Amino acid sequence: MIQGIFYARFFPQEGPKIVAQAPPGCITASGTETPLVDFDVLQEYIIPRQAFCNRYVTINSPDGKYTILGFPVVIPHTKYMRNEFIFNFGLLVETDCDQTPFERVVRCLAETFAEMEKQNEYLSLSEAKGPEGGDGVRRPIESLLEIVKEDLNNYGECMIPVGQFTSSISQCIHLSIY
Repeated sequence: MIQGIFYARFFPQEGPKIVAQAPPGCITASGTETPLVDFDVLQEYIIPRQAFCNRYVTINSPDGKYTILGFPVVIPHTKYMRNEFIFNFGLLVETDCDQTPFERVVRCLAETFAEMEKQNEYLSLSEAKGPEGGDGVRRPIESLLEIVKEDLNNYGECMIPVGQFTSSISQCIHLSIY
């Protein structure tokens, strides 16, 4: 069962940050709740050096209770500060659960959002317009993560329209753990 899901990225000025997470507080503190894992301890593995990007990674929490499954992505392009955009969508699962079905989910999230970023700057423009996405067309990342987590836990799959980019083209996320 997925305990948490997050979107992290590297900011040239601030370093690695959790941009969105579901449930709130699972990776970084939200209000009075203690996170399930300590992002400050694990951040260099969540947003790793380039040698570990564009590949599947697993990270165990120091207490051994949880495993983070991720697929950090680097998109090189001159339009980005430092000529690259680095992000990771990760799942937080209990260490003793079968992680095999979730590898496909993590890869698909990474590939889908990398393609959406390349085509229309889905991630970078959403952040530039604020936490709600700002343009009325794109769903906020946080709400997408919540839907993905709940649907995968309840049904083992999800299919979510994430935006209408032209009058005839829409983008969907389709994930399955089967």
